[in-house]
Amino acid sequence: FSVGEVVLKQSELNEVRLTKLRFKAHNLSEGDILFFRTKQDRASYEKRKAALQCLLDREGVISNLVTYFDPSCSLPAQGYDIDVTDDDFARYDREDDHGNTISLNEQQRQAFRKLMQHGPLSLLQGPPGTGKTEFIAAFVHYLIEKQQVQRVLLVSQSHEAVNTAAERIRNHCARLGTSLDVVRFSNREGAVSTGLKDVYSNSIITEKKELFRAEAKHRAASLGRALGLESGYLSALVNVELKLFRQIDHAESLSDSLSNQKLDADDIKELKKSLFELQQTIRLSIREEFEIDLAPEDELGVAKQRVIEKLNREFAVRPDEALRAKALAKISRDMLDVLETEGVNYDEFLARSRQLVAGTCVGIGQHHIGIRDNQYDWVIIDEAARSISSELAIAMQAGKRILLVGDHKQLPPLYTIPHKQALARRLGISTSANDLDVMLQSDFARAFESGFGGQVGA
Repeated sequence: FSVGEVVLKQSELNEVRLTKLRFKAHNLSEGDILFFRTKQDRASYEKRKAALQCLLDREGVISNLVTYFDPSCSLPAQGYDIDVTDDDFARYDREDDHGNTISLNEQQRQAFRKLMQHGPLSLLQGPPGTGKTEFIAAFVHYLIEKQQVQRVLLVSQSHEAVNTAAERIRNHCARLGTSLDVVRFSNREGAVSTGLKDVYSNSIITEKKELFRAEAKHRAASLGRALGLESGYLSALVNVELKLFRQIDHAESLSDSLSNQKLDADDIKELKKSLFELQQTIRLSIREEFEIDLAPEDELGVAKQRVIEKLNREFAVRPDEALRAKALAKISRDMLDVLETEGVNYDEFLARSRQLVAGTCVGIGQHHIGIRDNQYDWVIIDEAARSISSELAIAMQAGKRILLVGDHKQLPPLYTIPHKQALARRLGISTSANDLDVMLQSDFARAFESGFGGQVGA
């Protein structure tokens, strides 16, 4: 339960201040243990819980998915008429940097065929070093090239595993001449490998914005010619609208913020400093670029009209033409403003439009990516045996077919001791190792060792 929220500004190293106190806070006594949860951790918990609830309520894309994780499940697997030939496998033969031939061995080929032909949940188990990443790369390439699959979601518990698998898939596609649109999602650019920097979601978005901004003047000039406006005049007007006038509007917005009585003294001081520096920059630009000197008492808003009047005189523009040009420049500005606002969800667009979407199990569940409202032809989860139920659920809820890759003979999902103790109390079971180990067995192991798992596992 929650006792309140930490007020960071008023807290110190040896003293924590709380706000939004709950009733439970008044029952605290010396010796009680409190756990601090960050907003980020709470957000992670909420999205994992929602995904798990979605599957338990049978609202995922595969409605009866939760049934396949029942250890006693012996439902018949669904069959798919997919014939993978030896020639298909031969395409993945290649040489490494040392001249060694790398290819899928007979056991991997049998597994490949079995996973393709049985589902909708498929399971691949193998110890470290048995070529699971190479297998995933060939598997995804085959889906895209031979099965014309349009949408694959690839996730793993660790950034490193996602990076390695996604890079290997891209290498296969590049070597075999298969076009592939990829997006790699992450909150931290540092977690994205060098080979995926160009498809990092923030990099794609920044590139598109810069391209749009660079072409804004050309688009306006082209449209201006259709309206009978001189391109040089229109380019100059669009330029001041996008740079100078935007700065003036920002300064006026800062000034309005200063009148907000809710700001504390430190914030007011910072705002005043920022506003003064911005005003000085604007006045200098107006003087150097347009030779217009503003009196100290002149409002910056006055500068807009004086700049437009100067441009009208220089290009000998009639009043009616000036009105049309101003409207067109304002449209260019509005389009850029819309593209740069926080409300514009590029990530959701990328998650819906790219052939391969890659990220971590939890990171991919961020609300703005919109995984829950999406559908993928295949969802592939690496390191699945180390993931807890709610981590798996985030990606699995969106898949028409699902492949879990992992090894339940290695480390199980990680639960903290307080977590285990709380779970034992809630379920009324012993905290002894055996009872808890059975309860906290990975979902991968549960499914793999069931009757259903025998049909769909390799």
